[in-house]
Amino acid sequence: MMNVKSTTVADIVNQNPQAATVFKKYKIDFCCKGKRPLAEACAKAGIDPEILLTEVGQLTREPGSFLRIHAWPTGMICDYIVNNHHQYLRKVIPEINAICKKVAGVHGQNHPELPQIEKSFHTLSKELLLHMNKEEQELFPAIQNKQIDDRLKAEIEAEHEEAGNLMAAINELSNNYQPPADACTSYRVLFELLKEFEDDLHQHVHIENNILLTKV
Repeated sequence: MMNVKSTTVADIVNQNPQAATVFKKYKIDFCCKGKRPLAEACAKAGIDPEILLTEVGQLTREPGSFLRIHAWPTGMICDYIVNNHHQYLRKVIPEINAICKKVAGVHGQNHPELPQIEKSFHTLSKELLLHMNKEEQELFPAIQNKQIDDRLKAEIEAEHEEAGNLMAAINELSNNYQPPADACTSYRVLFELLKEFEDDLHQHVHIENNILLTKV
């Protein structure tokens, strides 16, 4: 039987990446705070860990869940992050910023949360672009050359937490990406894009914090 006092949230997501959907359901942070013991995380969320584990056990794994990234060498993980997550962010950030501005301009008067979402996402996107450059120019070469230091690791993890906080604020402002009854097509598309962005960001940070940085 799994020891919920020693098994971490990240351990469970590493074993089955689809478990992330269960943690998101109960608003348990599996990326920035993935190193917490399961018992502690569940107590804070007000959920019995055995109930959560039962739901995880009932998940049907999809083909993509067998990547087993936790077993890859660090160089391969760095390449995956750049080619998968960083490329995705660089492509979608301008698109979301543009549609945020459009929807806030049209609906902002009736929905004052939209200008706040636009501002928060603009801040998040600027920080992420700088963060990715730091990873590609400093962190990943340092890992490859086995010259990583605690200062750089701490900076990266602190920036991850800040990004997570901004994303959480957007989630709350958007009512977990639930568009109102009067939302137009662009409004609904924006919330779908933001939800996809959040899902990708959580997986991205989980891989870096709980797999890559733990290896070094």
